[in-house]
Amino acid sequence: MNKIFGAIIIVGVLACPAWAQPASFGISFTGTGIQVSGAPPGHDVLVFSISRETGRYVTTVVRRDKTLSALPGNKTVTWDIGRPIPLRSVWCAIDLQTGEFDVKAPWQGDGELDDKTEPQRLAETPSFPRDGADLTAIAHERADVFVLLVTPGRGAWILRSDDGGSKDEDARSGKVVVLLSKLSPFTANGAPPPRKLSPNDTVILIDPVYLKFWSGRVGREVQP
Repeated sequence: MNKIFGAIIIVGVLACPAWAQPASFGISFTGTGIQVSGAPPGHDVLVFSISRETGRYVTTVVRRDKTLSALPGNKTVTWDIGRPIPLRSVWCAIDLQTGEFDVKAPWQGDGELDDKTEPQRLAETPSFPRDGADLTAIAHERADVFVLLVTPGRGAWILRSDDGGSKDEDARSGKVVVLLSKLSPFTANGAPPPRKLSPNDTVILIDPVYLKFWSGRVGREVQP
């Protein structure tokens, strides 16, 4: 599905750390499609992207997402989006059964597709406010961020959070606090969002203005 948002400006990409993409699970690009390798047969893979696309008069942010199923005998799952892959975009792939993930950007400034590039990482690391012993929220300092959460084997949820917006629990300017319970499932019949983070949850934040991101898993980058 495609959803188009307001006019923006977007920049840059950098190199990818090895831990974010296990050798057996990763993204590659074709002219009009994205391929994900390494998902075991029977596993579902969520592919999510944010792109900058320039029209005649304005530049817009376009959101795309699709769940792909790995079939027996196939080493990859493919999504053909029916048009050239936007060069200025961020793509995430997450195995919904294991939580393994990869994040890539297809643009290095030379006008050619490239599947070895990671978008710029956010300079600020998000924090995870607690309610007692539980991590129940995500806090960041960006004006506008997509928050993506995957609990392996249970579901995937998303929310677009902006400073001072209706989902911002923090009244101060310059800081956004999002309760996990406010996230929305990717599908209409998806499971309700969790109230707290669980071990091995995958969390990805994408700034749609600058196409910068942060990613982590509970038990690794996020300590319960």
